[in-house]
Amino acid sequence: MPGRTRIRRRRRARARTRWGAILLGGALTLLTLAGGTALYLLWPRGGVALPTGDAPAIAASVPFGARDLALGSLRGGMAATALGVKPISTQNQGEDTLWLLDGATLRLGGQPLRLLAVTLESPQWAGPRGLRVGDALDAALAAYPSAPPDPEEQPEDFFVFYADGLADGLPVPPCAILSVSQGMTHVRLIGAPEAADGTPSLHPVGDFFADPDTNALVRITWALMPAEQVRLLE
Repeated sequence: MPGRTRIRRRRRARARTRWGAILLGGALTLLTLAGGTALYLLWPRGGVALPTGDAPAIAASVPFGARDLALGSLRGGMAATALGVKPISTQNQGEDTLWLLDGATLRLGGQPLRLLAVTLESPQWAGPRGLRVGDALDAALAAYPSAPPDPEEQPEDFFVFYADGLADGLPVPPCAILSVSQGMTHVRLIGAPEAADGTPSLHPVGDFFADPDTNALVRITWALMPAEQVRLLE
Protein backbone atom coordinates (compact mmCIF):
# COMPACT_ATOMS: atom_id res chain seq x y z
CA MET A 1 0.00 0.00 0.00
CA PRO A 2 2.01 3.01 -1.26
CA GLY A 3 2.54 5.89 1.12
CA ARG A 4 1.64 3.90 4.21
CA THR A 5 3.90 2.43 6.83
CA ARG A 6 3.52 -1.29 7.36
CA ILE A 7 3.98 -2.29 10.96
CA ARG A 8 5.44 -5.70 11.64
CA ARG A 9 3.78 -8.17 13.92
CA ARG A 10 6.16 -9.99 16.28
CA ARG A 11 5.37 -13.67 15.97
CA ARG A 12 4.98 -15.68 19.14
CA ALA A 13 4.84 -19.38 19.86
CA ARG A 14 1.65 -19.15 21.88
CA ALA A 15 -2.03 -19.82 21.59
CA ARG A 16 -3.99 -17.36 19.51
CA THR A 17 -6.19 -14.90 21.37
CA ARG A 18 -9.82 -14.55 20.34
CA TRP A 19 -11.42 -11.14 20.83
CA GLY A 20 -15.10 -10.39 21.01
CA ALA A 21 -16.69 -6.95 21.28
CA ILE A 22 -20.21 -5.93 22.18
CA LEU A 23 -21.51 -2.36 22.15
CA LEU A 24 -24.20 -1.90 24.79
CA GLY A 25 -25.57 1.37 26.12
CA GLY A 26 -22.47 3.35 25.16
CA ALA A 27 -20.13 0.91 26.92
CA LEU A 28 -17.60 -1.26 25.14
CA THR A 29 -17.18 -4.73 26.62
CA LEU A 30 -14.12 -6.69 25.56
CA LEU A 31 -13.62 -10.37 26.23
CA THR A 32 -10.45 -12.31 25.63
CA LEU A 33 -9.78 -15.95 26.33
CA ALA A 34 -6.05 -16.57 26.63
CA GLY A 35 -4.78 -19.65 28.41
CA GLY A 36 -8.15 -20.05 30.10
CA THR A 37 -8.12 -16.49 31.49
CA ALA A 38 -11.06 -14.20 30.80
CA LEU A 39 -10.64 -10.43 30.74
CA TYR A 40 -13.62 -8.09 30.80
CA LEU A 41 -13.08 -4.39 30.14
CA LEU A 42 -15.92 -1.93 30.57
CA TRP A 43 -15.33 1.39 28.85
CA PRO A 44 -18.05 3.99 29.39
CA ARG A 45 -17.79 6.67 26.73
CA GLY A 46 -19.59 9.20 28.91
CA GLY A 47 -18.98 10.20 32.50
CA VAL A 48 -15.29 9.27 32.57
CA ALA A 49 -13.27 11.74 34.62
CA LEU A 50 -10.39 12.77 32.38
CA PRO A 51 -7.09 13.66 34.09
CA THR A 52 -5.81 17.18 34.41
CA GLY A 53 -2.18 18.20 34.15
CA ASP A 54 0.22 20.53 32.41
CA ALA A 55 0.26 18.47 29.22
CA PRO A 56 -1.26 20.20 26.17
CA ALA A 57 -5.03 19.88 25.80
CA ILE A 58 -5.79 17.60 22.84
CA ALA A 59 -9.29 16.62 21.75
CA ALA A 60 -10.22 12.96 22.18
CA SER A 61 -11.02 12.83 18.46
CA VAL A 62 -7.34 13.39 17.62
CA PRO A 63 -5.20 10.22 17.23
CA PHE A 64 -1.99 9.74 19.20
CA GLY A 65 0.83 11.81 17.71
CA ALA A 66 3.93 13.88 18.39
CA ARG A 67 2.01 16.30 20.66
CA ASP A 68 1.34 13.37 23.03
CA LEU A 69 5.04 12.93 23.77
CA ALA A 70 4.88 14.82 27.05
CA LEU A 71 6.41 14.58 30.50
CA GLY A 72 4.89 17.49 32.36
CA SER A 73 6.23 20.49 30.44
CA LEU A 74 8.89 18.43 28.63
CA ARG A 75 8.34 17.28 25.03
CA GLY A 76 9.76 14.56 22.83
CA GLY A 77 12.65 15.76 20.69
CA MET A 78 13.67 18.55 23.09
CA ALA A 79 17.39 19.19 23.38
CA ALA A 80 18.95 17.96 26.63
CA THR A 81 20.11 21.49 27.39
CA ALA A 82 16.48 22.70 27.32
CA LEU A 83 14.97 20.05 29.60
CA GLY A 84 15.71 21.89 32.83
CA VAL A 85 15.79 18.75 34.97
CA LYS A 86 18.70 17.25 36.89
CA PRO A 87 18.90 13.44 36.91
CA ILE A 88 19.55 11.55 40.12
CA SER A 89 21.95 9.41 38.13
CA THR A 90 22.77 8.51 34.53
CA GLN A 91 23.49 5.27 32.70
CA ASN A 92 24.73 4.41 29.23
CA GLN A 93 22.47 2.26 27.05
CA GLY A 94 24.28 1.54 23.81
CA GLU A 95 24.67 4.88 22.04
CA ASP A 96 21.97 6.48 24.21
CA THR A 97 21.99 7.88 27.74
CA LEU A 98 19.43 7.18 30.47
CA TRP A 99 18.54 9.92 32.95
CA LEU A 100 17.06 8.43 36.12
CA LEU A 101 14.60 10.71 37.91
CA ASP A 102 12.34 10.04 40.89
CA GLY A 103 9.59 7.90 39.31
CA ALA A 104 10.64 8.45 35.71
CA THR A 105 13.40 7.42 33.29
CA LEU A 106 14.38 9.53 30.28
CA ARG A 107 16.29 8.17 27.28
CA LEU A 108 18.33 10.69 25.32
CA GLY A 109 20.22 10.15 22.11
CA GLY A 110 21.47 11.69 18.88
CA GLN A 111 23.65 14.69 18.24
CA PRO A 112 22.90 17.06 19.77
CA LEU A 113 21.47 15.00 22.62
CA ARG A 114 17.64 14.99 22.53
CA LEU A 115 14.81 13.43 24.51
CA LEU A 116 13.71 10.25 22.67
CA ALA A 117 11.77 8.17 25.20
CA VAL A 118 10.21 8.25 28.67
CA THR A 119 9.05 5.63 31.17
CA LEU A 120 6.72 6.76 33.98
CA GLU A 121 6.17 4.65 37.11
CA SER A 122 4.99 7.29 39.57
CA PRO A 123 1.82 9.45 39.69
CA GLN A 124 3.89 12.59 40.30
CA TRP A 125 4.53 12.93 36.55
CA ALA A 126 1.90 13.85 33.96
CA GLY A 127 2.32 11.97 30.69
CA PRO A 128 0.38 12.01 27.40
CA ARG A 129 -2.83 14.10 27.66
CA GLY A 130 -2.19 14.59 31.37
CA LEU A 131 -2.53 10.87 32.16
CA ARG A 132 -0.69 9.58 35.19
CA VAL A 133 0.19 6.25 36.78
CA GLY A 134 -2.77 5.32 38.98
CA ASP A 135 -5.39 6.73 36.57
CA ALA A 136 -8.05 4.30 35.34
CA LEU A 137 -7.44 2.60 32.01
CA ASP A 138 -10.95 3.72 31.06
CA ALA A 139 -9.79 7.36 31.28
CA ALA A 140 -6.81 6.61 29.03
CA LEU A 141 -9.04 4.99 26.41
CA ALA A 142 -11.56 7.83 26.60
CA ALA A 143 -8.78 10.33 25.83
CA TYR A 144 -8.35 8.89 22.31
CA PRO A 145 -10.62 8.12 19.33
CA SER A 146 -12.99 5.15 19.27
CA ALA A 147 -13.54 3.95 15.72
CA PRO A 148 -12.99 0.18 15.68
CA PRO A 149 -13.25 -1.67 12.37
CA ASP A 150 -16.03 -4.14 11.67
CA PRO A 151 -15.89 -7.06 14.16
CA GLU A 152 -15.31 -9.47 11.28
CA GLU A 153 -12.13 -7.56 10.39
CA GLN A 154 -10.69 -7.52 13.92
CA PRO A 155 -7.36 -9.40 14.23
CA GLU A 156 -7.20 -12.40 16.54
CA ASP A 157 -4.17 -11.28 18.56
CA PHE A 158 -5.46 -7.89 19.70
CA PHE A 159 -8.39 -5.45 19.51
CA VAL A 160 -8.14 -2.39 17.24
CA PHE A 161 -9.68 0.80 18.64
CA TYR A 162 -8.89 2.94 15.62
CA ALA A 163 -6.64 2.80 12.56
CA ASP A 164 -6.04 4.46 9.22
CA GLY A 165 -7.35 1.33 7.54
CA LEU A 166 -6.06 -2.23 7.51
CA ALA A 167 -3.25 -3.65 5.34
CA ASP A 168 -2.93 -7.44 5.15
CA GLY A 169 -5.18 -7.61 8.20
CA LEU A 170 -2.97 -5.29 10.28
CA PRO A 171 -3.82 -1.73 11.37
CA VAL A 172 -2.12 1.16 9.59
CA PRO A 173 -0.88 4.08 11.75
CA PRO A 174 -2.15 6.16 13.30
CA CYS A 175 -3.69 3.33 15.28
CA ALA A 176 -4.40 2.05 18.79
CA ILE A 177 -4.67 -1.58 19.87
CA LEU A 178 -5.40 -3.44 23.10
CA SER A 179 -3.82 -6.77 24.02
CA VAL A 180 -2.78 -8.84 27.02
CA SER A 181 0.98 -8.81 27.65
CA GLN A 182 2.73 -10.64 30.52
CA GLY A 183 -0.46 -10.62 32.58
CA MET A 184 -1.03 -6.89 32.03
CA THR A 185 -3.64 -5.10 29.95
CA HIS A 186 -1.61 -3.28 27.30
CA VAL A 187 -2.71 -0.43 25.05
CA ARG A 188 -0.26 0.53 22.30
CA LEU A 189 -0.72 3.73 20.29
CA ILE A 190 1.30 4.31 17.13
CA GLY A 191 1.29 7.70 15.46
CA ALA A 192 1.95 8.50 11.83
CA PRO A 193 5.49 9.73 11.15
CA GLU A 194 5.52 13.48 11.53
CA ALA A 195 7.94 16.28 12.27
CA ALA A 196 8.80 16.45 15.97
CA ASP A 197 11.57 18.96 16.59
CA GLY A 198 13.68 17.90 13.63
CA THR A 199 12.84 14.17 13.65
CA PRO A 200 10.28 13.77 10.80
CA SER A 201 11.20 10.15 10.05
CA LEU A 202 10.26 8.80 13.49
CA HIS A 203 6.95 7.35 14.69
CA PRO A 204 5.52 8.53 18.03
CA VAL A 205 4.70 5.39 20.02
CA GLY A 206 2.90 5.26 23.36
CA ASP A 207 2.15 2.41 25.76
CA PHE A 208 -0.25 2.17 28.70
CA PHE A 209 0.06 -0.86 31.00
CA ALA A 210 -2.75 -1.55 33.48
CA ASP A 211 -3.33 -4.05 36.28
CA PRO A 212 -6.25 -6.21 35.05
CA ASP A 213 -7.55 -6.60 38.61
CA THR A 214 -7.73 -2.89 39.48
CA ASN A 215 -7.89 -1.41 35.95
CA ALA A 216 -5.31 1.17 37.12
CA LEU A 217 -2.34 2.28 35.03
CA VAL A 218 0.94 1.02 36.48
CA ARG A 219 3.34 2.16 33.76
CA ILE A 220 3.23 4.69 30.93
CA THR A 221 5.88 4.88 28.22
CA TRP A 222 6.39 6.81 25.02
CA ALA A 223 9.15 6.98 22.44
CA LEU A 224 10.18 8.26 19.04
CA MET A 225 10.96 5.18 16.91
CA PRO A 226 12.11 4.49 13.33
CA ALA A 227 9.48 2.52 11.40
CA GLU A 228 11.67 -0.60 11.31
CA GLN A 229 11.65 -0.76 15.12
CA VAL A 230 7.91 -0.33 15.62
CA ARG A 231 5.99 -3.47 16.58
CA LEU A 232 2.29 -3.95 17.22
CA LEU A 233 2.96 -6.32 20.11
CA GLU A 234 5.84 -6.34 22.58
